[in-house]
Amino acid sequence: VVNPSSNVTFTVAATGTGLVRYQWQKDREDIPGATSPTLAINNAQLVNEGEYAAVVTDELATLRSEGVRLIVKVLPSFLTQPMGSTNLVGSSVTFTVVMGTGSVPMGFQWRKGTAPVTNMVLLTRTSSITISNLVLTNSGTYRVIVTNAANPAPGVASAIVTLLVVEPPVITNQPQSLVVDPGAPASFSVAATGTAPLRYQWFFNDAPLSGATNTTYGIAAAQSSDQGNYRVVVSNAGASVNSSVATLSVEAAAPRLSDLEVLPNGHVRMNLSGAPNRTYFIEASSNLTDWTTVGPVDYTSGLVSFIDTTALGVSHRFYRARQ
Repeated sequence: VVNPSSNVTFTVAATGTGLVRYQWQKDREDIPGATSPTLAINNAQLVNEGEYAAVVTDELATLRSEGVRLIVKVLPSFLTQPMGSTNLVGSSVTFTVVMGTGSVPMGFQWRKGTAPVTNMVLLTRTSSITISNLVLTNSGTYRVIVTNAANPAPGVASAIVTLLVVEPPVITNQPQSLVVDPGAPASFSVAATGTAPLRYQWFFNDAPLSGATNTTYGIAAAQSSDQGNYRVVVSNAGASVNSSVATLSVEAAAPRLSDLEVLPNGHVRMNLSGAPNRTYFIEASSNLTDWTTVGPVDYTSGLVSFIDTTALGVSHRFYRARQ
């Protein structure tokens, strides 16, 4: 282990039969011209780092010496910092750091917060950590402390990055299709679970509705132009999900007659229901072919009573209401 610009000498001693020849290697590659028992490296720099050994050959055999490592003490510096990430539960994440320079081996201690997660010593300037099958508790801040011969302690620290592990949104209550009267209110709603905050965007016929970003979307007075398909996209930091499509139909309720009753005086009383704030006409027939109007009804809401005073002496009669 030397400082930059130092002079370094490696020497090997060997005996053999006949002529003994030498070939020095760096990282198992022959060094051109390095064929004497001594290898001198002047002005050693980071590029000279590596494992050195001598291959010795005589008339009978070839042997390789034990390798020795030359370490030139250069401080580690970062080329690529780790990156933060947002991941879904059950997925995997990998943090990677690449050092631009520095003597090896390097120590890499990955930490979550201040707690060590891994300790590794590598003969490279790149280190990665993978966390598989993520759970919510894996969320937190991560960084790596890098050490080497030039800075054994405290080392250099990478940027602090954040891992956020989230549950994807799941819709638990889908919006339901509606049929409403013209002018009546209409409302769609959705319920969902997942890691907060959950975001909502409602769509009408696949076009986003401006400002429709709540769990409920309402129309104060539905018109025919509001008829169509409605859906909502629920999202969070990790994923998004589409609801089922709900259809809005705007249709006037058909009038309905009920509770027919023959009164003691021979008149017939009945109740009318239908679309609010309309005028309906009650018609009567004895044969379901010929119909006679027996009275108009100004209908508001609920059940409105109507009395047919023309039914005296009639043995049977059919009734209907129309607008």
